[in-house]
Amino acid sequence: MVADPSGTPLNVRSAPEGTIVQTLINGFAVKIVETASSRGKPWVYVARANNNEPLGWVFREYLNCDRSATKLVQPSFNCKSARAPDELVICANPELSQLDNAIVSGYAHLRQAKGDLFAKQTTVPLFQARQACGANRVCIRDRQIEAIRTYQGLGAPINFSIWTHNGSMVDLISIGHSRTYFYQTPRPELADAGVRAGTLLFEGESSDQQYFGTAYRFSSTCGQISYRVTGPILDNHERVALAGRAPRIDSNCNVTGSFEDNLEFRLAKQTEFGTQSNTIPEATNDARTLPHSPRTIVQLKNDGGIFVVPVEINGAITLDFVVDSGAADVSVPADVVSTLIRTKTIEPSDFVGEQTYVLADGSEVPSAVFTIKSLRVGSQIVQNVKASVASAKATLLLGQSFLRHFKSWSMDNATHALVLELNN
Repeated sequence: MVADPSGTPLNVRSAPEGTIVQTLINGFAVKIVETASSRGKPWVYVARANNNEPLGWVFREYLNCDRSATKLVQPSFNCKSARAPDELVICANPELSQLDNAIVSGYAHLRQAKGDLFAKQTTVPLFQARQACGANRVCIRDRQIEAIRTYQGLGAPINFSIWTHNGSMVDLISIGHSRTYFYQTPRPELADAGVRAGTLLFEGESSDQQYFGTAYRFSSTCGQISYRVTGPILDNHERVALAGRAPRIDSNCNVTGSFEDNLEFRLAKQTEFGTQSNTIPEATNDARTLPHSPRTIVQLKNDGGIFVVPVEINGAITLDFVVDSGAADVSVPADVVSTLIRTKTIEPSDFVGEQTYVLADGSEVPSAVFTIKSLRVGSQIVQNVKASVASAKATLLLGQSFLRHFKSWSMDNATHALVLELNN
């Protein structure tokens, strides 16, 4: 397969370093017929893969001998020596490969920030959870995402999020400035072009509120077609609009010109990806934890001498809570509740009545009670969490209505981290 690293069409010549006779786009499938060397560099004579039509000589290093575009992304380990079922699945899927790269980046950050022992204690349970998936691709992806969220909660500059693009669901993996979009649920008509879950759609970088890199189009006859794109990050980081000149190809896969192509990505709302793996499903009547790896370590933040933990509410907003085992329920100040209602993070229908609470000094106070559809701390998510409304300007408290869903929880004073362990 043609894989010119510049993203431009590959020159086909009459002889090694000879006259250019035509060009081939990236992703075009070819068959090597003959090899040669010129000035110490490898050249090959190629033909069309589908009908053996002779084409000409090309520089060997600009060919990828694996027809699958999925091999453009490699994991952190050597796939040639991979033997474990989960490793073999990762090697065969570009998205899982990039998720693996994000995890390794998170681990490296943790080693530098917290030391080898803490990094290993955090990583081993996550690695074991992935291994337990065997060859189940969906399970492996879920465990990888949980690992990324764990490392992210501990300060690593990595992230995973779900977006929409032209009728497809796509995943964005961020590692430092690196950005890659992969198809997760392609729209049906892309299947004929070879697009499937895990196919690479965009790879590039983010800088100065802009994305720039390489996007890919797909053809059932011509394979993967790459071209350069760039564009701004918009709407408070919830939309990315890319544009570039895509090659126009004929039925023989020859480049006949170019056209302006636009790609728009929008951060998916919870209702859009409710059926996706590793996302929050529809609420049930009882609070429960979603199936994640058994142990999560979340780095606390020092807020004026008080350690707080970031908590994501309903998949929409993250606020800092004080962990308080003495609080019967999660407690949210009235002014914060008003903001959550205005932004439709919680709805009036979430309120379920009023309850009397006994304070530490023995006094009793009534409070409105509402249900939070989901709370996420690190990689752990609890659904339908009972919460109460506190007085304005009070402290956000992470109480027993969240904590009781874990086998145990503890505060690591040495590393200033919250440790959550699921029930078996």
